[in-house]
Amino acid sequence: MTPAKLAVQKAVKERLGEALSVPVSTDPPVPGVEIGEDDETEAGRNTSSVHTDVTMTIRSYAHDETTAKQNGRTVVQELTDLSDLLTLESPFSLIDASLSGHALTIQRDVRGPDIHTDLITITFRVTRS
Repeated sequence: MTPAKLAVQKAVKERLGEALSVPVSTDPPVPGVEIGEDDETEAGRNTSSVHTDVTMTIRSYAHDETTAKQNGRTVVQELTDLSDLLTLESPFSLIDASLSGHALTIQRDVRGPDIHTDLITITFRVTRS
């Protein structure tokens, strides 16, 4: 994992850990929020800077649709509010963040309760400070 990805992942975990009342990790219980796969691409160049797009998949798990959606809305609000962008560790800073995908899935389980998943993809535009 590259430094930009690590900086974004750490900031996301901290922000969501403060905003949500469920566990936030790479392998959470149900209910919980998973910080999942991420992808990084050098997206732009100009004479003064280079920025990188870090696209992250986040999943909100719950045994009911309402809770999955409610936690998912909180995730989107906390991570894409341009008036309150994430603060990244130096030497990185966040230019902006945008929702790039959103879906709801249901995993039927004959042995127990269903698992509802609010699947969220957010793209963070990162530059070196």
